[in-house]
Amino acid sequence: YPSDTAELSFAGRTLSEADLAELYEKIASLPKLTRVDLIGTGVTTEQMTPICEKYPAVDFVFTFELYGVPISTEQLETVTRYFTRLLNEYAGLVRRNPDGTFAEPLDEIFEHSAALYQNVEQDFPCLSGSEIPAKPFFFSRCMSYIKFTGFFFPFTAEANINVDCPACLIPSTIAHELAHQRGVAQEDEANFVAVLASFESGDTVYCYSSALL
Repeated sequence: YPSDTAELSFAGRTLSEADLAELYEKIASLPKLTRVDLIGTGVTTEQMTPICEKYPAVDFVFTFELYGVPISTEQLETVTRYFTRLLNEYAGLVRRNPDGTFAEPLDEIFEHSAALYQNVEQDFPCLSGSEIPAKPFFFSRCMSYIKFTGFFFPFTAEANINVDCPACLIPSTIAHELAHQRGVAQEDEANFVAVLASFESGDTVYCYSSALL
């Protein structure tokens, strides 16, 4: 490859261990390289980790299979019990009304939303974003009629939240919409990131709500 090569693409080609080893060595002679497209090549995270660590200035684009992986009943039970334990742990740490219902002030929940992703960003810089707090939606009752708990508005980068829904679910809904704000498009992935960010934040209210999610 010419020494001034800025991008390489191997998309759709199956790469062997020998191919990756050759790539590992070749990159050193390409000082202007900024991006390598490896989508559809079958490379694994384990194979790419040493390359990514050696060449941090190069953007390696590749996919790895997370979908279609069979989940056993035992695994599902383990995860359910895990979150049940966390839910019980945090349940006693949130403020409640005399009748036992969730009573955390909504203004505090929204105020804390701006910094919710600060900790998780340290481990996953791809989740970095502007600290724009979520907003309660004025027409929340209308959102309830159409069964929306929240939505991300891309033109203002705002996460809009239905505050007409059960209060205990509002923090996890905020975390979910903030995941969309940071570029996580798919709904199930936004849920995953919301739970991760909430527990990494250490915020008791968000942890409790995310355990319910």
